[in-house]
Amino acid sequence: MLDPGNGDALVLSGMIVRARYGGAAALPWFDRAIARDPRNTAALLERAATLGDLGQKTETLAAIGAARAVDPKSPQAAYLEAVTAARAGDWVLARSLLYRVGGRLGDLAGQRMLAGTIELAQGNFEKAIVELGPLVARQPQNFDARQLLGAAHFGSGDARAALAVLAPIVERPDADVYALTLVGRAHEQLGDRI
Repeated sequence: MLDPGNGDALVLSGMIVRARYGGAAALPWFDRAIARDPRNTAALLERAATLGDLGQKTETLAAIGAARAVDPKSPQAAYLEAVTAARAGDWVLARSLLYRVGGRLGDLAGQRMLAGTIELAQGNFEKAIVELGPLVARQPQNFDARQLLGAAHFGSGDARAALAVLAPIVERPDADVYALTLVGRAHEQLGDRI
């Protein structure tokens, strides 16, 4: 059994609760860890990430600020700031913040996904392909990344590559409208209107 007074155990419990029951159920666990130790960076960051997932921008930024007060050079805090900016549609700020993180988080899948999304949103299709290609190769069942990569290939004018990337999505009975539309447009671009 986990020690209810241990901050790391509280953070771990919060992460498990978040995965099983959602962010709202997890917040009290992170709050308990922070109450026990206001300098628990892991708890502050997990709380910030959870608030962001819940769409609470102001509270997310405050939580990131609290984490930065403890660890001003935290790459995780900078990453969460970039995610928050991207969710607000501020692609220039999101890109700036994300590239400040650099490789300090390793080859994090979420960082590649965010970078690809930012580049795609700004019309930098080749850069989006560079970010998303390795992610899809490493995680072929990541259909969100696959869909973004297909959109980047289509945007770059490579309809055949878009069709190849999107094939596993559109073969599914639950394929979404966006992927189907991209495939239709790619076929049109190749002259196959049927």
